[in-house]
Amino acid sequence: MLSKYCQRIFDRGAYELVDLAPLFYMKTNLEGIDEKYKMRIILIDEAQDYSYFQFAA
Repeated sequence: MLSKYCQRIFDRGAYELVDLAPLFYMKTNLEGIDEKYKMRIILIDEAQDYSYFQFAA
């Protein structure tokens, strides 16, 4: 059941919110981040809604 749901999501070219932090983490570690997109300070509101992995990414 879960694999069918995932396949429908992937077929649409979409991602689940929980998948974005790991994908971002892998992409930045493999390819790096262009200097124009780097940030020094980030303010997060409602931090309890984030996972530890989202903070790490």
